[in-house]
Amino acid sequence: MKHCRYFFKVLFTMLLLHINLFAQDEVSSPQFTSLEELLNTQVSSAAKYLQHVHEVPASVSIITAEEIEQFGFQTLEEALMTVTGFYTSNDRNYSYLGVRGFSRPTDYNNRILLLIDGHIANENVFASALIGSELGLDMETVDRIEIVRGPGSCLYGTSAMFAVINIVTKSSPIINGIHFSGKMGSYGRKQAALLYGQQWNDNINMALSAQVEKIDGQDLYFKEYDNPDMNGGIAHHVDWDKNYGFYTQFGFHSLALYALFTSREKAIPTGSWKTNFNDPRATTLDERRYIGLAYKKEFDLNKQLSIKGFLDNYYFAAAYPFDDIAHDKVKGRWYSMDMNYIWDIYSNYRLEIGSEFYNHIKADYRYWDDESTYFNGNYPFKNFSFYMLNHIQVLKNLFINAGLRSDYYTQTGSAISPRGALIFNPTLSSTFKLIYGRAFRAPNLYEARYYEEDLQKVNPNLAPEKIKTFEFVYNQKITSNLLFKCSLYQNTMNGLIDLTLDSTDSLFFYKNINSVRARGLEIEARAIFPLQFSGFLSYSVGKANDLADNSKLVNSPSQLFNVGVSRRFFRSTTASLFTHYESERFTVYGSKTKAFFLTNVHLTYAPPAKPVSFSLSIKNLFNEDYALPGGYEHIQLGIPQKRRNYLFQLKYKFEL
Repeated sequence: MKHCRYFFKVLFTMLLLHINLFAQDEVSSPQFTSLEELLNTQVSSAAKYLQHVHEVPASVSIITAEEIEQFGFQTLEEALMTVTGFYTSNDRNYSYLGVRGFSRPTDYNNRILLLIDGHIANENVFASALIGSELGLDMETVDRIEIVRGPGSCLYGTSAMFAVINIVTKSSPIINGIHFSGKMGSYGRKQAALLYGQQWNDNINMALSAQVEKIDGQDLYFKEYDNPDMNGGIAHHVDWDKNYGFYTQFGFHSLALYALFTSREKAIPTGSWKTNFNDPRATTLDERRYIGLAYKKEFDLNKQLSIKGFLDNYYFAAAYPFDDIAHDKVKGRWYSMDMNYIWDIYSNYRLEIGSEFYNHIKADYRYWDDESTYFNGNYPFKNFSFYMLNHIQVLKNLFINAGLRSDYYTQTGSAISPRGALIFNPTLSSTFKLIYGRAFRAPNLYEARYYEEDLQKVNPNLAPEKIKTFEFVYNQKITSNLLFKCSLYQNTMNGLIDLTLDSTDSLFFYKNINSVRARGLEIEARAIFPLQFSGFLSYSVGKANDLADNSKLVNSPSQLFNVGVSRRFFRSTTASLFTHYESERFTVYGSKTKAFFLTNVHLTYAPPAKPVSFSLSIKNLFNEDYALPGGYEHIQLGIPQKRRNYLFQLKYKFEL
């Protein structure tokens, strides 16, 4: 019956798309970027310099600012859900990203590398990448999101195992004024945001954004806690979220200054870690901030030098109400230097070399309650790296990309990360890529150093996780308005770090014990008809297994299906619809969450030549009741997700 229900929902959705697509009206101004412009978009996260998509030695997706506005994406998590082969989870505290069948419960996205304007946003204790409201960055700030699948350690080192995601913010000429926005929506959601950008001449410019948001949250029912002593399983007013953020970049000639400060405090409604259920004192706080200076200079038209220096901070605090309130706190502080040199030695040969140095002067973790301190340690460390990439044009339409990086960590030793790709363009409209790469993740501080007397101990032999990837990519521009993409991949992961029990002393410890293999197929079609219609369709099928017993990985859907369409009509109104289907996932307790079909609608009214616009988002249009896997810290078999909810937004823009 559930598949019949999905079928009728699909039929209804397709009817809406049909009406939207063939509505006859006059359009006064362009809205949709042409396919040619999209294909010529340059990305910087695959080689630390701008490359066209067909030159990148990886499978690449780009989410543009136009798509963010058309579909009403409010967080990075919402945007990434639309990417082929990607899926998300939310445990009512943090948002998690899965790629090609791999999403370890409660790994805090430490196998994904997140960048903001090319600077690594993962912190230095858990190596987490924040993608939900905890990121604290207003999506109105984003010019594009670059998604480079596969291993990226050849350029970036640790954590770049499954993908490198680069958030490129809007420059001052794109903003060109002041933008105000206000939002109100379900669950008592309120947000105010400011975006400012101005360029004084060719050499001086400034852009900044700021936002503050408060969400009251919703009352949630958990059947696992359904007894009179626990409020009948209802978590009342313990789902709230408060976050704010500030980001700026200032350009002066060849220099650029960057600064970020974000904060998010969240109540925990799930009773995780066996804390008292429905206790308002259960909270987490994440703060991320950095300041950095970048210098870029071109020499003789064939040489380019880039130097970056950043000072980063991360702060985390949590309260866990048991009989006493337990606390843990993290303080991370580090500075980094990054040098990158590009030399076009010949007309058909580009050499890129670089070096990085990180000094983690504070990597402090503390866990205590009113009676005892269970762990209190600061473990500073350093890492050095050197990398070299070669881009060779063998023939007019045949390219070889080969690179190697060496990393040394004072905590865990060295790692070598190679990458190679063969790129063939038989025609101007088609591209074949054959890709090989290896990547690693160094054990984070919690895994490598945390212990608790009579419960957990340290493993001095803990080694980095490693992944090896083979991939074949085919891109075909079928017409001037239609693009087809296909990828075949195999990921083999060794030395997966997991918590295990030592039978000799009955203590837990982290150990490299698992090997995983994932194989799959990804298909995507994208259409852009300027002044009329744009849309995409994607399907992913794959299998991720533990090689020890050939069992399917937890939190790993075997099928994903996305459809998105956007159409302008009545001169000033845009209607967009996104649908997402995914198959069931196994939980950490061996049960399955059900397959689900999610539909979101976004409507925008923007009168021509007016500074004001209005939009309405309806998420989970069909009020789907579904849950997603959590980690071992939850007793729930699945964490319920948001039912139907709405968001209304008002924007006002004016030029300076």
